[in-house]
Order: sequence, then C-alpha cells, then structure tokens
Amino acid sequence: MNLSKSRPTSKNAGSPGAGGWPTLRHYNYETGAQGKQYVQKTSKAVCDEMKEAEYMDTYIMEAAVISQCNADTGDSCSEKEKEYINKYKEKGTDDVNAQSTRLAEMSQKSGAKQSIAGYKWLAQRRAILRQLQGGSGEL
Repeated sequence: MNLSKSRPTSKNAGSPGAGGWPTLRHYNYETGAQGKQYVQKTSKAVCDEMKEAEYMDTYIMEAAVISQCNADTGDSCSEKEKEYINKYKEKGTDDVNAQSTRLAEMSQKSGAKQSIAGYKWLAQRRAILRQLQGGSGEL
C-alpha cells in the first residue's frame, strides 16, 4: 500500500508510517487488523537491512511463524531443532503452551538487540511449538 497516496480508513488499521519512512508492517493471525511494525535488528535503514537475505528470511519466519523444519517427520530440521522438538514432545500441552506464549512475548519486544542467529532461533522455536500445538508451520 502506498501510504503517500491513501491511508487505511479503518480505526483498526494500526499506525502505518509511525516512526518514519520507509515503514515495514505485517499482518497475521497474531497481529490482527492492527498489524505490527517490523522491529529492526541493526542500526541500518530498514531498506538496507532488508536487502540482506538473512535478515529478510528471519523476518518472514518471525512474521509468519513458519520454518522449513517439519516437527512431525524431522525433515529439513537441524540437530538443534530436532533436540528442541524431542524436548517438547515429551512435555505436556500446558508446558508447550506456556513456552509458546513466552516466546511470542519475546518476539514482540522492541529494542531487544541480539544476533541475527538469536532472532532466527527464536523464530524457529516458535514455529516448532506452533506445529506441536497443531498449527501448520511448514513452508
């Protein structure tokens, strides 16, 4: 949407453009109609940060809560992901739900600075837990 030509008219449109331009926002089942603004991982401009494939891939995983790893079969999973899957397959639904909530809250925090590997691992864990909860998490 080109916000310089028109603006969302719904009261639930969130605040596109807040914080300057360019603004990158995503909308999914967690954000609803409000959406969520992209939280930058570096001090670069958003457009420069998103030019790097690793940052773009991680953002897509975070926003869509997906992973290439299949928690049921172990296909396309790293050893680290397989260990995490096994750990949470043994736990009860309450533990899986609590961990999922905790990780979702962590992903919503703005200003938290960690390595791109840290952000990626957070996104991978959320996708695994989503699959274990019965949601689709595959690409």
